[in-house]
Formats: sequence, C-alpha cells, structure tokens
Amino acid sequence: MKHFIFFTFLMLYANTAFSYPPPDSCLKTFDIPEDTTFSNPEDVRVDSCKESSTYREFYGKNFFIAKFSYNIIPRIGLFPEDTIIEYSISDIDTIYTQAIADFQALETEFGTFRFRDTRPNLSDTTTLIKRNLFINFNDYVNIDTAIKRIMLFDCIESIDFRGWFEVISGVETEELYNNLKYNSYSQTLMVTNKLIDRINYLQVYNLNGTEVMKVQINLNHQVIDIGSLKRGVYIIRFGNSIEKIIIRNSFMEA
Repeated sequence: MKHFIFFTFLMLYANTAFSYPPPDSCLKTFDIPEDTTFSNPEDVRVDSCKESSTYREFYGKNFFIAKFSYNIIPRIGLFPEDTIIEYSISDIDTIYTQAIADFQALETEFGTFRFRDTRPNLSDTTTLIKRNLFINFNDYVNIDTAIKRIMLFDCIESIDFRGWFEVISGVETEELYNNLKYNSYSQTLMVTNKLIDRINYLQVYNLNGTEVMKVQINLNHQVIDIGSLKRGVYIIRFGNSIEKIIIRNSFMEA
C-alpha cells in the first residue's frame, strides 16, 4: 500500500513538473533560421516543452516599460541622456504604501528586478508628473503574465514590453517556405499541407507574441485570407516552420 501511495505521489509530481515557471531547459531563444531581416537583440525566448502549461509562450527579462499614474520615485537633477540610473523597491517614496506592497508582491512572484530611468536628461521628477520607467527582471519571466500582473497596480497607467524582435530590412520573401506562400496583393496565404495527418493548425502572432489568428488546415492546398490583419509584422507558425511576413497595405486601414 505504501509503495502504491509513493508511486501515485510521483505521478502527481511528474504531471505538475512543467507548471509555471518552466525549467530553464524549456526556454529556447526565439529565432528564425537564415532570416537576415529578423533580429532578436534582447534574446526573447519561447517555452519549447509541450508538457509545460506555458508551451509556445514568450519570455523576456528587460525593457518592460511602465507609465505611472503618479511619480513613485522622485529624481533630483538632470543627467546625460546615456546615463544609466537604476532604482529598487526601497527607493519608492514611503508615502506610496500600496505601490510598495504591489511591487514587493511582484518580486515574490517573479524574482528580483530593477527600475531604470528611461529619460534621465529630462526635467527632474520631483513634481507629481507622470513618468515612465523600465522594469528589468534578473530572470526570464512570462511576458504576458507579467504585464497582466503589473497592469493591476493602482500606480500603473499602462505597461508594455519593448524588448521584442526587430525587422532589420523591409525585404519581403514571397516564397516563405516550401509549404507557405504569401500574396501581398490579395492578402492571402497559400498553405501546402504535406503532412495533413500531423499538422492541424496555422497560427499567426503579432510582435507582442499575441496569437491573432488560428486556422485549422484540413486540405492539401488551402488559401487563408489575412486581409483582416492591420499593417505590421507578423510571425507565422505552421508545423515546424516559423516565418515572418510584413503587411504594408491593410484592407482594414483602406
């Protein structure tokens, strides 16, 4: 009986071993091989473990930019634009007890982080003006989850992640892959499904890592209308291939 209970415990542990946060070995640098128009300077990573509760979700460390409703960390004086000025929770003005409690809870959940001044060359921040600060974590955190947590804080007006991918060139490849073609005129993707028994979905992500479209592929050759997407850069995931497209003329903005 004891052996059975021990075995059951091991099984339960195994089933929860890949809950958030995933092991470091699951987080792989998100790159598009042989794509010289694509850059990932901040080493954004993706959860690659199918057993994980955050499979295919994105992780980052630096350049979460927060716009504060009021200034929780005053700065006296002006500094050169390239000066790095960092703060910790202990630098928050003690009158803002709720902000201190919120960021202490954030540190408990996601680990140590630092605030960084975004524009040290602007006027001093001793007045009650709105202010932007970067939030840089020491360890990789789930980008969407961290943003949702921080957005709940009373002192925060908005929060975004600025460490996303960069497009180095505007050159666009019509032949995205041997099973994907993009027609920029008709705003369609032609999908050739050579592994119809194994590949079920084509997914489209914006550069915030948000899935904006998911289409079931159930034909050998299928045309997907993407005219509803706004102008911008998108990541296409189909099977084992990950490709980039640039939509320059959107039907939605005509």
